[in-house]
Amino acid sequence: MHTFLCTFFLAAAVATTASAGLLKQDFLTPNDGLLIRDTVTNLEWLTPVYTRGNTYNNVFVQGVLSSYGFRYARGRR
Repeated sequence: MHTFLCTFFLAAAVATTASAGLLKQDFLTPNDGLLIRDTVTNLEWLTPVYTRGNTYNNVFVQGVLSSYGFRYARGRR
């Protein structure tokens, strides 16, 4: 029970300090919902669903990057 309460209060504290307003927006066609915008930071990104199954060097991904100005996200090293 102690572990549960500690976890609960930690999660509650983090949730109250985090702030983001995420909105789905359209990218190429109405109602595609492929763009996500954080209204707090004004960052916008393309959902990974759009480029799923493609590698960074793939012609399709490179075309999206060059045509629309997106940067390729990768994990921290």
